[in-house]
Amino acid sequence: MEKLLIISHVIAGGLTLVTGLLATFVGKKGGKLHKQVGTTFFWSMFWIFVSAVLIISFVRFSGFLLVIAVFSFYMSFSVVRVLKIKKTNTVEKVDWIAAIITMIFGIAMVGLGLYYLLETENMTMGFLCFFFGFLIPIQPESIM
Repeated sequence: MEKLLIISHVIAGGLTLVTGLLATFVGKKGGKLHKQVGTTFFWSMFWIFVSAVLIISFVRFSGFLLVIAVFSFYMSFSVVRVLKIKKTNTVEKVDWIAAIITMIFGIAMVGLGLYYLLETENMTMGFLCFFFGFLIPIQPESIM
């Protein structure tokens, strides 16, 4: 089961990479092809997130990778939500819940960075944790 999970995670990663490139270079933004490729990208990212959480939980734990998984999925999720909010002009409870959960993970990442910097000799991981911890709260809707 572990091997199947890892293989599916890698396949979804490849599919996400390909669909991300396709969405960038093929089809008009907002067109039918762009939307189809974007939908495939989103669901591939969803599986990457789910499989990463399962791998981290049952195969090999890594707090850093867990936060990266949450951060990566949140960025895809929030883009989908921003597009929906543009159409409906309504922010829903799910948007707030996702933002709060991601903010908590960002704070945890900053804490993990402090731990690595102060308690270990792993300066690289400490700085990476700090970088991602401060980057996580940046939401696509604030960039758009």
